[in-house]
Amino acid sequence: MRLDFTSEVYKEKALSINNVNYNNNITSADAFFIVLAGLDYETIDNLCEAVKNKLSFQDSKKIYEFIQTGNCNIEFRQIVLDTAYELIHSNINLGNKIVNEKYNASAWVAHSLYEGEVASTLASKMNLDEDTAKKLGILHDIGRKFDHTFMHVIKGYEYLLMKGLKDESICSLTHSFLSIPYDNELKGNRCANCDPSCEGFYIDELGNGVFKEEKYKDDITLFLEKYNYNEYDVILNISDLMAMSSGIVSPYDRVDDVYTRKTPDPINSSFFKVCFINTLRRVMYSITNDDKYIEIYNINEVSDIENLFINTSNEFMQMYNNLIKNNSKVIK
Repeated sequence: MRLDFTSEVYKEKALSINNVNYNNNITSADAFFIVLAGLDYETIDNLCEAVKNKLSFQDSKKIYEFIQTGNCNIEFRQIVLDTAYELIHSNINLGNKIVNEKYNASAWVAHSLYEGEVASTLASKMNLDEDTAKKLGILHDIGRKFDHTFMHVIKGYEYLLMKGLKDESICSLTHSFLSIPYDNELKGNRCANCDPSCEGFYIDELGNGVFKEEKYKDDITLFLEKYNYNEYDVILNISDLMAMSSGIVSPYDRVDDVYTRKTPDPINSSFFKVCFINTLRRVMYSITNDDKYIEIYNINEVSDIENLFINTSNEFMQMYNNLIKNNSKVIK
C-alpha cells in the first residue's frame, strides 16, 4: 500500500528533517502517558488496578482518571510505567478488552514496552542514552491507537508532530524500514520490511532495491531517501524485530512469527533478510568491536540467506542475553 502523508504540511515537515535532537525533558514515563492518553478503561484496567493496589487507592477508576488527565508528577508517571513492566513480565495483560473476538486491545502497548526494553539494553552498550532509547521504543507504534494497517507509521508521525514532539515523531516513520549504507550514510529503504514488495520495486544487478519509475515512490520513500538514520533509529529497527506482545524473542523467531501472518514475495523477503543481517552485524560490531561482524553482504553475494540469517540471529541473541546477564542495572 502507498504511504502518503495526509497533507502537504506534514510532508514538507518530514522532508525538511535531517538530524534530530532528543535532548529535551520528555522521559520514557512521559512517553508512556502519551501512549495511554485516550485509551479506554477496559484496555488498561489491569494496569489501573495494580497501581491502585500499590498506592492503596480505593478506586482503580480514579487511577484511570489521573492517567487520562495527564496532570501527574513524574513520580506517579514512573510508578505507572514500572507497574506496566511488572505486569507484562508476569504475563499479565495491561487490560482485559478483546477486539475482533481474538486480540487483546493492549497487546500493541505491551509490544511497545518490550521494544523500549530492548532498545534501552542495546543503548547501554553503545554510549547512547538509555532512557531516550526506551522513550522512542515506547512511542514508535503510537499510530496503532488510530490505525492497525501499515498506515500507523504515518498516523503516529502526524500525531506526535501535532503534540510538538518533532524529533520523537521520526521514530514512527523509521522503525519499520531497515537502513542500508549509501555514500557513507545510512538511509532507510522502503521495501526493507516484512511486507509484500511495493509496486514498481525490484532488485537491480548490484543487489540494491530500486524503483522502476519515480511515480511509484510514495511519501515514505521520498522521506527515507533523504533522511540520515542515527544509531537510535538502527536499534529501534532491531528492537521492533525482537519485541512481541508476549516478550522478547530472537530476531529469527520474530520474523518467523510475522511470516505466519504475512506472505511477502520471495524477492522482497530475501532483500529484507539481507538488510536485517547487515543491521544486526553493524550493531554487534558497535558493541563488541569484533572485526568478523563488519563485512556487509548484498543479496547477490549470499548463497544461503536463510542459514546466514539463522546464524546471525543466534549470535545476536547470545550477545543480547549476555548483556542482560552482565548488566548490573535492572532494565525496567
